[in-house]
Amino acid sequence: MSKPMDLGALKIGSYIIIDGEPCRIVS
Repeated sequence: MSKPMDLGALKIGSYIIIDGEPCRIVS
């Protein structure tokens, strides 16, 4: 499983890895 992400540091349109899959933040 992926490491916990600091959601406060993410911006809309950024990409993060969730469970090994790239996920784009849209909201």
